[in-house]
Amino acid sequence: MDIQTYRKILRLIIIANLIFFGLSNYMLLLKIISYIIALFSPFILGGCIAFVLNIPMTFFEKKLFNHSKKPNVNRAVSILFTLLLFLLGIVVIISIIIPEIINSVNEVSSNFPDLINKLFAFFESKNINLKELLGYYMPNGFDINNFDPKIILSKISLNNTSGTLMSIFNATTTVFSSVLNFLLGFIFAMYILAGKENLGERTTKLIRKVFGEQKADKILDFANLVYKSFANFISGQGTEAIILAAMFFVTMMILGIPKALPSAAVIGVFSLVPIFGAFFGFLYSLLTIVIIEPTKAVWFIALFLVLQQVEGNLIYPRVVGKSVGLPGMWVLVAVTIGASVAGINGIIIGVPMASVIYTLVSNFIDKDKLIEKKPQENDDKAN
Repeated sequence: MDIQTYRKILRLIIIANLIFFGLSNYMLLLKIISYIIALFSPFILGGCIAFVLNIPMTFFEKKLFNHSKKPNVNRAVSILFTLLLFLLGIVVIISIIIPEIINSVNEVSSNFPDLINKLFAFFESKNINLKELLGYYMPNGFDINNFDPKIILSKISLNNTSGTLMSIFNATTTVFSSVLNFLLGFIFAMYILAGKENLGERTTKLIRKVFGEQKADKILDFANLVYKSFANFISGQGTEAIILAAMFFVTMMILGIPKALPSAAVIGVFSLVPIFGAFFGFLYSLLTIVIIEPTKAVWFIALFLVLQQVEGNLIYPRVVGKSVGLPGMWVLVAVTIGASVAGINGIIIGVPMASVIYTLVSNFIDKDKLIEKKPQENDDKAN
């Protein structure tokens, strides 16, 4: 037995033992993985932030400052513009969108009791005793005839005050930890963006040193494909969300539907989740509109159905599907399978992962076609 065969057998034995150990002690393995993720969470977050911010930074470098003869100045100015864009988004969210959403929630809570009473009165006008019907499904001792939404809301508020101090302490600790992790991750992201070429060069050298030239080329090609798929997906999904939010805001203002800005903002944020995300934003907006001005709810439902068809059949396949190089049919398949496998996380990563698989399969098929074509060309030349 030569040394190469011996090494292959030894490698297979080690891999088999590791797989067996992982399957036998999967709970311990999950705890170790969770501990490692928690330990490096600021740096993982920083990598994700750098990945997202690199998209506008690259745009600024190539489109606005590509004539600069000083690369370091070009990079610094591009990072500055990216940070200004990021801060502008935060300011808009904090100063405009969040106050509007808070006002909507306050209006919903104040108008909810009147809506319930109007609902009971409407059914009574149709000779339907809604209170009696609901009484069959209430627990013993509950008097449906003395039902008062204001009392129910006050009881809910009183019940929620128990353990307030502990809740405040836990919330404060969680917020402080999250803010600290975000700041550390953000600083780490700035270091990555400032020296990404040097980091990429050293990583490439390490991969070539460990795996050799031939395997390293395949690994780097695959990594480049994954990067392009995810980067194009993020930029395409963000563009699609902005377009959808703008369409809802303009059409709701034209139709006189209340709460156009918070509804459009919520729908835009939820639409960052592919295809199905806008539906959850629609439910929030519909609830708000029904409670504030019920007569406009029908118009809003019709508007959502129309714009959802436009978004699903025209905007999404062309903006997101085109940016990731994935046909519209496969975008829908990727989202559906991703949702069934891993929920929201599966929906988000399903499209770029499907794009990677689609590209690899397409390259494999094209490679086979090229191999089949070459003998035929040689025969034609010989003839």
